Amino acid sequence: VDAWINLGDAYNAIGHHAEAMSAYARAGQLDASNPSVKIRLAAEYQAIGDTASARRMFDEAVKQAPKDPTVHYKYGMFLQSQRDYRGAIREYQAFVDVAPGKYSAENIAMIRQYIVTLGRYVP
Repeated sequence: VDAWINLGDAYNAIGHHAEAMSAYARAGQLDASNPSVKIRLAAEYQAIGDTASARRMFDEAVKQAPKDPTVHYKYGMFLQSQRDYRGAIREYQAFVDVAPGKYSAENIAMIRQYIVTLGRYVP
């Protein structure tokens, strides 16, 4: 699985999105419970403009790993890029809730402050 993920990362680094998606999909076939595969697939879908599939991949990753702060953070970044500020705030708050012990207090505080800043965009 790691080899396929690494291959996908290499393809992604040189902008070969179709090949990256293929490698990540193979990794997903080998380990369907790996949320990092879903996150990478979501990023590839976003890169090619398929935001509906990207959102679906992020939703699946959150269902698979609801206590993984990285999943919530990256989903928050995606939602923010789509101007879904409420959704981004939700995911960043989920990050804050599950991050203690996995991320530094400084990183968590930074995201808390960022949530306040994003709140200004929500009516």
